[in-house]
Amino acid sequence: MLKEKDLNKDKSVKNKLNCINIVYPPLIFLICNFFVITNLYAFTLATPLQDGRLIQGSLAKNEKLFYQDKQIIPHSTGLFYFGIPQSAQTPLLLTFQKENTQKQIKLSYEMRHWQTDIVNGLPQGKVSVNIKNEQRIKKENAELKAERRKFIADFFPTCFSRPVQNYRLSGSFGAQRILNGVKGSGHGGTDYAAPVGTPVYAPADGLVVLAHPDMFLTGQTVLVNHGYGLFSSYSHLSKTDVARGDKVKRGDKIGEIGQTGRATGPHLHFSFFWYETRVDPELVFTDFSCQ
Repeated sequence: MLKEKDLNKDKSVKNKLNCINIVYPPLIFLICNFFVITNLYAFTLATPLQDGRLIQGSLAKNEKLFYQDKQIIPHSTGLFYFGIPQSAQTPLLLTFQKENTQKQIKLSYEMRHWQTDIVNGLPQGKVSVNIKNEQRIKKENAELKAERRKFIADFFPTCFSRPVQNYRLSGSFGAQRILNGVKGSGHGGTDYAAPVGTPVYAPADGLVVLAHPDMFLTGQTVLVNHGYGLFSSYSHLSKTDVARGDKVKRGDKIGEIGQTGRATGPHLHFSFFWYETRVDPELVFTDFSCQ
């Protein structure tokens, strides 16, 4: 394996910042200030590799990239996104193709530490659900999953803004939830607490693919497809201002904060997805801020 000092001698490698050397002959990847650089190909990753994070990169027109058995489709600019699952236990395995060359690339990433959130005061029937409601939840989840598998190329956001102004952060992404004393799964989004009626805005351009009046867990719920595998979800709304099939611009009103579904107080539960992979909304807004 080449050492860092040997790589720095290579005139084809122009970035000489502190690097972690990862070599896959004939591909040589350097992670330098969160950039993956090759001396042979245009493939780059430009976001810190961390579980629960949305990653942006770029490809040349004659290059292809696959992750989790799914081809990552780049925009005409060459930019693309993909998400690393929360608490993923395996290395990041990508398959890179260029013309007649195919290589598997295995990259490590930082594992985050998740806090524990204790939530009490929920209606017990929303925590320990009966068979009828369990079937309803499965049906509603299947509807959401079906929409999140769909690819559209109508939009490609390069920045995102927070959906709520003047809020209190009441729940963080990835936190281990203990609901009425019952251990639940990791929190799949970020909670923005604000009074009922507080406006909720689209963080980027997109297509409304679901506007449900009353889901068992999430109440009034909206799902927006932002293109190229990116989705945003809005839960517990008291009012919905969009309908399925509507196109929205960044800053358009989606609805208003409420307390519908399983909630102890008025807030927006906001989730961000790359297809079925949930990623941390706060990191999306930090990494790809419109400001």
